[in-house]
Amino acid sequence: MNKMKYTILCRVYKASVQEPARRGDFYKYKGKINQYKRCIDELIERKYLSEAGSSDILTITTTGIDAMEAEQERIRLFRWDFCRYAVTTIIALIALAVSIFSLMTR
Repeated sequence: MNKMKYTILCRVYKASVQEPARRGDFYKYKGKINQYKRCIDELIERKYLSEAGSSDILTITTTGIDAMEAEQERIRLFRWDFCRYAVTTIIALIALAVSIFSLMTR
């Protein structure tokens, strides 16, 4: 799932009855109207979103909630892996610097 589809799912999930998420809300971004239209259509086709009749109100389905939560978990694991990689790389660089420094001081 790309970032735009994930953003759409999150926005529709956070929408309330008083302020529902509408298809037109996403068309305010002038340079990306076609991309948002294509993403919303794909999300509806995959049954992640549903559109109420002739209105442009979007609602998220249980399948969409599951997909959104799976994407959140994937993002969380990616960040965790990145942090682990960064910490081990920093430790290795510090060890390299210490060993080079100790060789230079002999």
